[in-house]
Amino acid sequence: MTLTGMGVAWAIWFLLAAPTILHLAGRKTDTKQLTVFCGFFAALFPPIGLLFILALLLKDDRPAA
Repeated sequence: MTLTGMGVAWAIWFLLAAPTILHLAGRKTDTKQLTVFCGFFAALFPPIGLLFILALLLKDDRPAA
């Protein structure tokens, strides 16, 4: 895999991870801005971003108001 291919794969990962983190942060936490901020930096490194998304998926939804 060339460096260009790796860059394209990373860009596709980031374009898929960012909206996923944004959606899950709104559904699962009360501190959406902080979660999105941490998720942005976690998504820069795909293995860490994947673990971050997995943790959000396993977390219970916040109670409805």
